[in-house]
Amino acid sequence: DATPNAASCDDPDGGRAALVAAGPGTRVSTTPAAAWSPVVACLDDGFAVAWSDEFMGTGVHWVYLALLDENGVPRGEPLRVDTQATGAGDALVVRRGDELGVAWYDYRNLHGNSEIYFARVSLTGAPIGAEVRITNADGVSHSPALLPTDDGYALAWLDGRDDISVMDPVEPFFVRLATDGAPLATERLVSAPPATGHGLSMAGGGDGYAIAWDAADRVRFARGDPDGALRSAPVDLGSGWRTTIVETASGYAAAWVSFDAAHVAHLDADGARILPDTIVEARHGRPSGVDLAWTGSFEVIALVDWDEDGSQEHVYVTAIGADGSMTGAPVVASLPREFMPVSPRLCFGGGRGAVVWLDGRDEPGNYDVYFRRLELCE
Repeated sequence: DATPNAASCDDPDGGRAALVAAGPGTRVSTTPAAAWSPVVACLDDGFAVAWSDEFMGTGVHWVYLALLDENGVPRGEPLRVDTQATGAGDALVVRRGDELGVAWYDYRNLHGNSEIYFARVSLTGAPIGAEVRITNADGVSHSPALLPTDDGYALAWLDGRDDISVMDPVEPFFVRLATDGAPLATERLVSAPPATGHGLSMAGGGDGYAIAWDAADRVRFARGDPDGALRSAPVDLGSGWRTTIVETASGYAAAWVSFDAAHVAHLDADGARILPDTIVEARHGRPSGVDLAWTGSFEVIALVDWDEDGSQEHVYVTAIGADGSMTGAPVVASLPREFMPVSPRLCFGGGRGAVVWLDGRDEPGNYDVYFRRLELCE
Protein backbone atom coordinates (compact mmCIF):
# COMPACT_ATOMS: atom_id res chain seq x y z
CA ASP A 1 0.00 0.00 0.00
CA ALA A 2 3.00 2.35 0.10
CA THR A 3 5.00 3.39 -2.94
CA PRO A 4 8.48 4.83 -2.34
CA ASN A 5 9.27 7.92 -4.39
CA ALA A 6 12.54 9.73 -3.78
CA ALA A 7 12.51 13.50 -4.35
CA SER A 8 15.16 16.17 -4.76
CA CYS A 9 15.05 19.89 -4.09
CA ASP A 10 17.35 20.45 -7.08
CA ASP A 11 15.29 20.91 -10.23
CA PRO A 12 16.50 19.80 -13.70
CA ASP A 13 17.19 23.41 -14.77
CA GLY A 14 19.72 23.94 -12.00
CA GLY A 15 17.38 25.89 -9.75
CA ARG A 16 16.00 25.10 -6.35
CA ALA A 17 12.44 23.91 -5.69
CA ALA A 18 10.37 25.43 -2.86
CA LEU A 19 8.97 22.06 -1.82
CA VAL A 20 8.95 18.41 -2.84
CA ALA A 21 6.79 15.34 -2.33
CA ALA A 22 8.98 12.94 -0.36
CA GLY A 23 8.93 9.52 1.22
CA PRO A 24 6.35 6.82 0.67
CA GLY A 25 2.77 7.54 -0.22
CA THR A 26 0.41 5.65 2.05
CA ARG A 27 -3.10 4.26 1.75
CA VAL A 28 -4.78 5.29 5.02
CA SER A 29 -8.28 3.81 4.71
CA THR A 30 -8.71 0.16 3.73
CA THR A 31 -12.41 -0.66 4.04
CA PRO A 32 -14.23 -2.18 1.02
CA ALA A 33 -16.47 0.89 0.64
CA ALA A 34 -16.28 4.58 -0.24
CA ALA A 35 -14.45 7.14 1.91
CA TRP A 36 -15.34 10.84 1.97
CA SER A 37 -13.82 14.22 2.86
CA PRO A 38 -10.34 13.52 4.26
CA VAL A 39 -8.43 16.15 6.25
CA VAL A 40 -4.95 16.17 7.80
CA ALA A 41 -3.42 17.93 10.81
CA CYS A 42 0.32 18.24 11.44
CA LEU A 43 1.55 17.03 14.85
CA ASP A 44 4.99 17.31 16.45
CA ASP A 45 5.97 13.74 15.57
CA GLY A 46 3.51 12.73 12.88
CA PHE A 47 0.08 13.48 11.47
CA ALA A 48 -3.62 13.00 12.24
CA VAL A 49 -6.02 12.16 9.40
CA ALA A 50 -9.82 12.25 9.73
CA TRP A 51 -12.44 11.17 7.20
CA SER A 52 -15.84 9.51 6.90
CA ASP A 53 -16.13 5.96 5.61
CA GLU A 54 -19.06 3.89 4.40
CA PHE A 55 -19.92 0.87 6.53
CA MET A 56 -19.98 -2.36 4.50
CA GLY A 57 -21.68 -0.85 1.47
CA THR A 58 -24.78 0.19 3.47
CA GLY A 59 -24.65 3.89 2.58
CA VAL A 60 -24.10 4.70 6.29
CA HIS A 61 -20.94 6.75 6.88
CA TRP A 62 -19.00 6.93 10.15
CA VAL A 63 -16.18 9.30 11.18
CA TYR A 64 -12.69 7.84 11.58
CA LEU A 65 -9.37 9.19 12.85
CA ALA A 66 -5.93 7.71 12.12
CA LEU A 67 -2.60 8.69 13.66
CA LEU A 68 0.41 8.40 11.35
CA ASP A 69 4.14 8.59 12.03
CA GLU A 70 6.47 10.97 10.19
CA ASN A 71 6.55 8.67 7.15
CA GLY A 72 2.79 8.21 6.99
CA VAL A 73 2.76 4.74 8.56
CA PRO A 74 -0.41 4.23 10.67
CA ARG A 75 0.07 3.91 14.43
CA GLY A 76 -2.49 1.24 15.15
CA GLU A 77 -6.02 0.86 13.84
CA PRO A 78 -8.18 3.91 13.00
CA LEU A 79 -10.47 5.13 15.77
CA ARG A 80 -14.18 5.47 15.08
CA VAL A 81 -14.90 8.93 16.52
CA ASP A 82 -18.70 9.08 16.41
CA THR A 83 -20.77 6.63 18.47
CA GLN A 84 -24.02 6.28 16.53
CA ALA A 85 -23.97 8.22 13.28
CA THR A 86 -26.30 7.07 10.50
CA GLY A 87 -24.66 9.34 7.93
CA ALA A 88 -21.64 11.51 8.73
CA GLY A 89 -19.38 13.71 6.64
CA ASP A 90 -17.21 16.85 6.39
CA ALA A 91 -14.93 15.57 9.15
CA LEU A 92 -12.36 18.09 10.39
CA VAL A 93 -9.49 17.66 12.86
CA VAL A 94 -7.29 20.29 14.57
CA ARG A 95 -4.70 20.06 17.33
CA ARG A 96 -5.10 21.95 20.60
CA GLY A 97 -2.28 21.34 23.06
CA ASP A 98 -2.20 17.67 24.03
CA GLU A 99 -5.50 16.78 22.34
CA LEU A 100 -7.28 16.78 18.98
CA GLY A 101 -10.64 18.39 18.28
CA VAL A 102 -12.87 16.73 15.66
CA ALA A 103 -16.05 18.18 14.12
CA TRP A 104 -18.45 16.72 11.54
CA TYR A 105 -22.06 16.73 10.38
CA ASP A 106 -24.33 13.85 11.34
CA TYR A 107 -27.80 12.64 10.29
CA ARG A 108 -28.53 10.49 13.36
CA ASN A 109 -31.24 12.75 14.76
CA LEU A 110 -33.62 13.05 11.83
CA HIS A 111 -33.43 11.87 8.24
CA GLY A 112 -32.73 14.84 5.98
CA ASN A 113 -31.71 17.10 8.88
CA SER A 114 -27.98 17.00 9.62
CA GLU A 115 -26.49 18.46 12.81
CA ILE A 116 -22.94 19.45 13.79
CA TYR A 117 -21.12 17.26 16.35
CA PHE A 118 -17.81 17.70 18.19
CA ALA A 119 -15.47 15.27 19.96
CA ARG A 120 -12.03 15.26 21.57
CA VAL A 121 -9.31 12.66 21.10
CA SER A 122 -5.93 12.33 22.83
CA LEU A 123 -2.68 12.42 20.86
CA THR A 124 -2.46 8.66 21.43
CA GLY A 125 -5.84 8.10 19.76
CA ALA A 126 -8.09 7.62 22.81
CA PRO A 127 -11.49 9.36 23.12
CA ILE A 128 -11.71 12.15 25.73
CA GLY A 129 -15.17 12.48 27.19
CA ALA A 130 -18.41 12.16 25.25
CA GLU A 131 -19.17 13.60 21.83
CA VAL A 132 -21.20 16.83 21.91
CA ARG A 133 -24.10 17.82 19.68
CA ILE A 134 -23.56 21.50 18.77
CA THR A 135 -26.57 22.43 16.59
CA ASN A 136 -30.23 21.72 17.26
CA ALA A 137 -32.41 23.30 14.60
CA ASP A 138 -34.45 22.45 11.52
CA GLY A 139 -32.63 22.37 8.21
CA VAL A 140 -29.25 21.01 7.21
CA SER A 141 -25.99 21.89 8.97
CA HIS A 142 -22.70 21.08 7.25
CA SER A 143 -19.17 22.27 6.34
CA PRO A 144 -17.83 22.75 9.89
CA ALA A 145 -14.62 24.77 10.39
CA LEU A 146 -12.75 24.43 13.68
CA LEU A 147 -9.90 26.40 15.31
CA PRO A 148 -8.17 25.99 18.68
CA THR A 149 -8.36 28.95 21.09
CA ASP A 150 -6.91 29.75 24.51
CA ASP A 151 -10.12 28.72 26.27
CA GLY A 152 -11.36 25.98 23.93
CA TYR A 153 -12.35 26.06 20.29
CA ALA A 154 -14.00 28.31 17.71
CA LEU A 155 -16.51 26.61 15.39
CA ALA A 156 -18.24 27.88 12.24
CA TRP A 157 -20.53 26.04 9.81
CA LEU A 158 -23.21 26.46 7.14
CA ASP A 159 -26.78 26.15 8.42
CA GLY A 160 -30.20 25.97 6.72
CA ARG A 161 -32.39 26.70 9.75
CA ASP A 162 -33.76 30.02 8.45
CA ASP A 163 -35.12 28.72 5.16
CA ILE A 164 -36.09 25.04 4.92
CA SER A 165 -38.63 25.50 2.12
CA VAL A 166 -36.22 24.90 -0.78
CA MET A 167 -33.13 22.79 -1.33
CA ASP A 168 -29.99 23.77 0.57
CA PRO A 169 -30.21 27.52 1.27
CA VAL A 170 -27.68 28.07 4.07
CA GLU A 171 -26.05 30.82 6.12
CA PRO A 172 -22.77 30.82 8.06
CA PHE A 173 -22.98 30.53 11.87
CA PHE A 174 -20.30 30.82 14.57
CA VAL A 175 -19.95 29.72 18.20
CA ARG A 176 -17.18 29.49 20.77
CA LEU A 177 -16.75 26.21 22.64
CA ALA A 178 -15.22 25.40 26.01
CA THR A 179 -12.47 22.79 26.20
CA ASP A 180 -15.11 20.07 26.65
CA GLY A 181 -17.12 21.28 23.65
CA ALA A 182 -19.87 23.04 25.62
CA PRO A 183 -20.95 26.32 23.95
CA LEU A 184 -19.57 29.39 25.75
CA ALA A 185 -22.07 31.76 24.16
CA THR A 186 -25.12 31.82 21.92
CA GLU A 187 -24.58 30.89 18.27
CA ARG A 188 -24.07 33.92 16.03
CA LEU A 189 -25.39 34.37 12.52
CA VAL A 190 -22.47 35.64 10.44
CA SER A 191 -24.34 36.69 7.30
CA ALA A 192 -27.80 36.59 5.71
CA PRO A 193 -29.90 35.96 3.65
CA PRO A 194 -29.77 32.20 3.00
CA ALA A 195 -28.29 31.05 -0.32
CA THR A 196 -27.07 27.80 -1.82
CA GLY A 197 -23.61 27.07 -0.42
CA HIS A 198 -21.12 24.23 -0.66
CA GLY A 199 -18.19 25.09 1.60
CA LEU A 200 -16.91 27.19 4.48
CA SER A 201 -13.45 27.75 5.96
CA MET A 202 -12.11 29.74 8.93
CA ALA A 203 -8.71 31.12 9.95
CA GLY A 204 -7.43 33.37 12.72
CA GLY A 205 -6.71 33.29 16.42
CA GLY A 206 -6.89 35.30 19.60
CA ASP A 207 -7.65 38.69 18.04
CA GLY A 208 -10.51 37.44 15.90
CA TYR A 209 -11.46 35.23 13.01
CA ALA A 210 -11.87 35.36 9.26
CA ILE A 211 -14.53 33.22 7.62
CA ALA A 212 -14.84 32.52 3.90
CA TRP A 213 -17.74 30.69 2.29
CA ASP A 214 -19.62 30.44 -0.99
CA ALA A 215 -23.19 31.66 -1.36
CA ALA A 216 -25.09 31.39 -4.65
CA ASP A 217 -21.75 30.73 -6.43
CA ARG A 218 -20.14 33.87 -4.99
CA VAL A 219 -17.22 33.70 -2.56
CA ARG A 220 -17.65 35.81 0.59
CA PHE A 221 -15.20 36.97 3.26
CA ALA A 222 -16.09 38.24 6.73
CA ARG A 223 -13.97 39.32 9.70
CA GLY A 224 -15.21 38.84 13.25
CA ASP A 225 -14.03 39.56 16.79
CA PRO A 226 -13.13 36.69 19.16
CA ASP A 227 -16.85 36.16 19.92
CA GLY A 228 -17.76 36.06 16.23
CA ALA A 229 -19.42 39.49 16.00
CA LEU A 230 -18.81 41.02 12.57
CA ARG A 231 -16.31 43.88 12.37
CA SER A 232 -17.51 44.93 8.94
CA ALA A 233 -19.88 43.89 6.18
CA PRO A 234 -18.95 40.71 4.26
CA VAL A 235 -16.75 41.23 1.19
CA ASP A 236 -17.55 39.63 -2.18
CA LEU A 237 -14.31 38.08 -3.50
CA GLY A 238 -15.61 36.75 -6.82
CA SER A 239 -17.41 33.92 -8.56
CA GLY A 240 -16.78 30.35 -7.42
CA TRP A 241 -17.22 27.76 -4.69
CA ARG A 242 -15.34 25.21 -2.51
CA THR A 243 -13.66 27.97 -0.54
CA THR A 244 -10.68 27.68 1.81
CA ILE A 245 -8.87 30.41 3.78
CA VAL A 246 -5.58 30.62 5.70
CA GLU A 247 -3.89 33.26 7.83
CA THR A 248 -0.66 34.67 6.36
CA ALA A 249 2.02 37.16 7.42
CA SER A 250 0.15 40.03 5.72
CA GLY A 251 -3.43 39.02 6.51
CA TYR A 252 -5.22 36.16 4.79
CA ALA A 253 -5.31 34.20 1.55
CA ALA A 254 -8.49 32.61 0.20
CA ALA A 255 -8.72 29.98 -2.54
CA TRP A 256 -11.65 28.66 -4.53
CA VAL A 257 -12.49 27.03 -7.85
CA SER A 258 -14.50 28.34 -10.79
CA PHE A 259 -15.54 26.60 -14.01
CA ASP A 260 -12.05 26.60 -15.53
CA ALA A 261 -9.51 27.68 -12.88
CA ALA A 262 -8.46 27.84 -9.26
CA HIS A 263 -8.20 31.32 -7.74
CA VAL A 264 -6.18 32.63 -4.79
CA ALA A 265 -6.94 36.09 -3.38
CA HIS A 266 -4.25 37.72 -1.23
CA LEU A 267 -5.93 39.88 1.41
CA ASP A 268 -5.18 42.22 4.27
CA ALA A 269 -6.83 41.76 7.66
CA ASP A 270 -10.05 43.42 6.43
CA GLY A 271 -10.40 41.40 3.23
CA ALA A 272 -9.02 44.03 0.82
CA ARG A 273 -6.80 42.68 -1.95
CA ILE A 274 -3.10 43.53 -1.59
CA LEU A 275 -1.91 41.67 -4.72
CA PRO A 276 -3.45 40.55 -8.00
CA ASP A 277 -5.15 37.17 -7.64
CA THR A 278 -3.14 34.06 -8.42
CA ILE A 279 -5.06 32.16 -11.11
CA VAL A 280 -4.24 28.56 -11.98
CA GLU A 281 -6.00 27.71 -15.21
CA ALA A 282 -7.17 24.11 -15.53
CA ARG A 283 -5.73 22.19 -18.47
CA HIS A 284 -8.91 20.29 -19.36
CA GLY A 285 -12.22 21.28 -17.81
CA ARG A 286 -12.96 22.32 -14.23
CA PRO A 287 -10.57 21.65 -11.32
CA SER A 288 -12.10 18.94 -9.13
CA GLY A 289 -10.60 20.07 -5.84
CA VAL A 290 -8.41 22.78 -4.26
CA ASP A 291 -6.86 23.54 -0.88
CA LEU A 292 -4.53 26.22 0.46
CA ALA A 293 -1.99 26.25 3.31
CA TRP A 294 0.55 28.61 4.86
CA THR A 295 4.00 27.19 5.62
CA GLY A 296 5.10 30.08 7.82
CA SER A 297 6.85 31.82 4.94
CA PHE A 298 4.80 31.19 1.78
CA GLU A 299 1.46 29.86 0.55
CA VAL A 300 1.00 26.40 -0.96
CA ILE A 301 -1.91 25.39 -3.19
CA ALA A 302 -3.05 21.80 -3.82
CA LEU A 303 -5.09 21.25 -6.96
CA VAL A 304 -6.48 18.28 -8.90
CA ASP A 305 -5.83 18.80 -12.61
CA TRP A 306 -5.07 16.83 -15.78
CA ASP A 307 -1.58 16.33 -17.11
CA GLU A 308 -0.58 18.17 -20.25
CA ASP A 309 -1.85 15.57 -22.72
CA GLY A 310 -5.15 15.08 -20.86
CA SER A 311 -4.57 11.39 -20.18
CA GLN A 312 -4.42 11.39 -16.37
CA GLU A 313 -5.49 13.51 -13.41
CA HIS A 314 -3.03 14.19 -10.58
CA VAL A 315 -2.86 16.01 -7.26
CA TYR A 316 -0.49 18.92 -7.91
CA VAL A 317 1.12 20.96 -5.12
CA THR A 318 2.72 24.33 -5.88
CA ALA A 319 4.31 27.12 -3.84
CA ILE A 320 3.12 30.72 -4.27
CA GLY A 321 5.71 33.46 -3.81
CA ALA A 322 5.45 36.78 -1.96
CA ASP A 323 4.44 38.51 -5.20
CA GLY A 324 1.57 36.08 -5.83
CA SER A 325 3.31 34.19 -8.62
CA MET A 326 3.76 30.43 -8.77
CA THR A 327 7.23 29.38 -7.58
CA GLY A 328 8.72 26.49 -9.51
CA ALA A 329 6.95 23.75 -11.43
CA PRO A 330 3.91 22.01 -9.91
CA VAL A 331 4.85 18.94 -7.86
CA VAL A 332 2.89 15.74 -8.47
CA ALA A 333 2.00 14.53 -4.97
CA SER A 334 -0.36 11.69 -5.85
CA LEU A 335 0.94 8.18 -6.42
CA PRO A 336 1.59 6.30 -9.68
CA ARG A 337 -1.47 4.76 -11.39
CA GLU A 338 -3.92 6.99 -9.51
CA PHE A 339 -7.56 6.84 -10.59
CA MET A 340 -9.54 10.09 -10.58
CA PRO A 341 -8.07 11.65 -7.41
CA VAL A 342 -10.25 14.26 -5.68
CA SER A 343 -10.52 16.35 -2.49
CA PRO A 344 -6.89 17.26 -1.65
CA ARG A 345 -6.24 18.75 1.81
CA LEU A 346 -3.00 20.19 3.17
CA CYS A 347 -1.25 20.88 6.46
CA PHE A 348 2.14 22.40 7.30
CA GLY A 349 4.05 22.69 10.55
CA GLY A 350 7.51 22.06 11.94
CA GLY A 351 9.24 22.60 8.61
CA ARG A 352 7.29 19.94 6.73
CA GLY A 353 3.75 19.17 5.67
CA ALA A 354 1.41 16.64 4.13
CA VAL A 355 -1.37 16.25 1.62
CA VAL A 356 -4.24 13.78 1.73
CA TRP A 357 -6.77 13.00 -0.99
CA LEU A 358 -9.31 10.45 -2.20
CA ASP A 359 -8.28 7.98 -4.88
CA GLY A 360 -9.93 4.99 -6.57
CA ARG A 361 -6.64 3.39 -7.67
CA ASP A 362 -7.03 0.14 -5.72
CA GLU A 363 -10.68 -0.39 -6.63
CA PRO A 364 -12.06 2.01 -9.25
CA GLY A 365 -15.28 3.60 -8.02
CA ASN A 366 -14.40 2.84 -4.38
CA TYR A 367 -12.44 5.79 -3.04
CA ASP A 368 -9.86 5.46 -0.26
CA VAL A 369 -7.81 8.04 1.62
CA TYR A 370 -4.16 8.46 0.60
CA PHE A 371 -1.34 10.40 2.28
CA ARG A 372 1.90 11.98 1.04
CA ARG A 373 4.53 13.81 3.07
CA LEU A 374 5.77 17.18 1.78
CA GLU A 375 9.23 18.61 2.49
CA LEU A 376 10.20 22.28 2.39
CA CYS A 377 13.48 23.03 0.62
CA GLU A 378 16.00 25.36 2.26
